[in-house]
Amino acid sequence: MSYSDHPPIIFFSIGNPGPITRHSVGHFMLKRLMESSSTTSIKQLSNYSSYSLSVDSFNNIIYIKSNTYMNESSKAWNKFKLSKEYRSFIKEQDQDQDQDQDHHDQIVSVIILYDDFENNLGTIKLKQFKKKSNNNESHNGLKNLKLSMIDGNSSNATGEAIYLLGIGIGPKPNNNPSGEIMRQWILSPFNKQSEKYKLETESFKLLQLYIDTMIEQISNDNDGIIKDVNKFNAKMTKLWKRKQSEQESLESSQWLE
Repeated sequence: MSYSDHPPIIFFSIGNPGPITRHSVGHFMLKRLMESSSTTSIKQLSNYSSYSLSVDSFNNIIYIKSNTYMNESSKAWNKFKLSKEYRSFIKEQDQDQDQDQDHHDQIVSVIILYDDFENNLGTIKLKQFKKKSNNNESHNGLKNLKLSMIDGNSSNATGEAIYLLGIGIGPKPNNNPSGEIMRQWILSPFNKQSEKYKLETESFKLLQLYIDTMIEQISNDNDGIIKDVNKFNAKMTKLWKRKQSEQESLESSQWLE
């Protein structure tokens, strides 16, 4: 991906330390996003105690990986907000805005990459982080982040629009798994070759499409935000089906040749 002219973006992945499991699929996707970037300087994350990060100044992006356990994700975010990298990033946005008096206030888009156990592998779903919703949030990482990241709207006082980008990891073991079965499953790796293949070929490609489309919509919106995520998800479903159909037609024509 290459984003040379768009509002500032922070990708923030949450999960557990150690090897990649279903619960840490956000970390896997963050790594793949960095690997696919056109900027060679961001291939490695700089490690700090509670988080790791890489700043892509050219493309106006910060990549952050939480190094805490899932249910302590807010520690990583709070530490990052106090860092010199964050202050420098925000200062650059303010300077750019001062130079462009005709431009509306820039909103920093924070995109949280997390495991969505309610949706199947190969799916992506966008949500907005709002205080009035998610009162019955079952995801411990999001529940913990909610305490420190939001103020009842998708944009908070510091000029951030916070989005949840869930990467499907289902289906769950059965219709009504016990807490222990659910815990074991969510902490398990993607062992099946078919799962690994789907993660790479479907989930990641769909994630890229989501992010590209999000950036385009945010850049063209007067307020710099996505106002209706349900409408956006419906749009992405149609777009993804069209892309898949085009790919199937291409493969079919190549086979006939």
